[in-house]
Amino acid sequence: MSGTFVLDIGKTNAKARVLNEHGTVVWCSDLTNAPSYDGAYPAIDVDALYEWLIDGLRRASRQGRIAAINVSTHGAAVVLLGESGERLLPVLDYEFDGLAGETDEYGAARPPFSTTYSPALGAGLNVGRQLWWLRKTRAQTFACLHCLLFLPQYFVWKLSGARVAELTSIGCHTDLWDFPNRRLSKLAEDLGVDDALPKIVPCTSPVSTLLPEVAKLTGVSDECLVYPGVHDSNASLARYLGSGLQPPFTVVSTGTWIVSMFVGGPLDLLEEGKDMLGNLSVMGTPIPCARFMGGRDFEELCRLGGNEPRTPATIDHMQALVAEGIYAIPPFQAGSGPFAKRQNPSPIIGKLKYPSALATLYLALMIDYELDLLRARGRILFGSMQSKNPLLCRLLAQLRPENEVSASVLPQSDDTSTVLGAWILTRWEQKMPDELSVFNPVEPSAIQGLTDYRETWRGFCHAD
Repeated sequence: MSGTFVLDIGKTNAKARVLNEHGTVVWCSDLTNAPSYDGAYPAIDVDALYEWLIDGLRRASRQGRIAAINVSTHGAAVVLLGESGERLLPVLDYEFDGLAGETDEYGAARPPFSTTYSPALGAGLNVGRQLWWLRKTRAQTFACLHCLLFLPQYFVWKLSGARVAELTSIGCHTDLWDFPNRRLSKLAEDLGVDDALPKIVPCTSPVSTLLPEVAKLTGVSDECLVYPGVHDSNASLARYLGSGLQPPFTVVSTGTWIVSMFVGGPLDLLEEGKDMLGNLSVMGTPIPCARFMGGRDFEELCRLGGNEPRTPATIDHMQALVAEGIYAIPPFQAGSGPFAKRQNPSPIIGKLKYPSALATLYLALMIDYELDLLRARGRILFGSMQSKNPLLCRLLAQLRPENEVSASVLPQSDDTSTVLGAWILTRWEQKMPDELSVFNPVEPSAIQGLTDYRETWRGFCHAD
């Protein structure tokens, strides 16, 4: 029996998983993904992540044969390599907020939203802004750029020696992709990074086998196939594209960011000022998206209430919050979501209690609002959220009775659809196991007054 090793690096946590031929997780390891503050700016600690990856491969290989490896990571992270493969600069953490003062001219240089479908985001969430800042503030080093790798492909290169690019990372709010013309944007040319990007390859084909030196370090066979990697939200989407679902449907990818992806929707409805954007699926298809930092918002609301995020919410608590008119009003994170520019002197209306229940209500209302922005139709699929917070799915089913709201039946209910999607990409031409193609509708909640509560909440959100 052989397995597929998936490295999944989120903004907050990193996961290593081995899945068998049925998509069941048979080995796992986790690591808190904390930035390094040793340099001139906060950076992703890629060395620590790589050491943990090698150790994970070594330990996993003792449990059984690893036949394939794939990598999924968050977006807005690039690695700059010199001619000899040396890392030129620390890998900038996209939450670094020191870029704006140095890049006032960036707004005039970046392509229009109708070209890149990449909104002007805060801190370093636009890769183009990161590159602009690095070129300006570290010009001599930047001039030595020979190869630019997105974060998934950096680890692919470390494992296989293959330098490649793929569309899901390039097309993820980078300012570097021209959607109408299906090519790199003019900004990529202006920055001089178009020649530094390696060949774009499909996400579904291996790029090489494991380097002999990595095989020796880990005990994994040097015949192990290494795949090109993928942006995490698009890995989550691939889990459903690979199941044979036909559009229209929406996938809600959850984690630090909650991203709603409407498969079958048009890009021209996107509004730049509401944190809406275009993504490219693993097949290169444009996908309209809306997002907010939902995982962080949930934690912040629970912190304000002195409650641990994993304390279970209950329907009774939600009913009490609705009846008493207690609301959580965005934004909680600067530069995130459809209300990012709104001043928020009073994030809580009423006396805060039952924080995990209030946070769950808040997430349901935010996702519902973003689905309206996308004009989403058809099924709404949540991946592992059904096991992590089933009441969120039930709330959305009540808020959107016109939709068939479905939660996927996952073989490992406490893991992520991102991992499963990365696994599916290593077997794209094979038949999906039957159990991964079954989607069971959830039962809507029955909270009295929820519709009126939603309308009042939206009124607060739109108030000056």
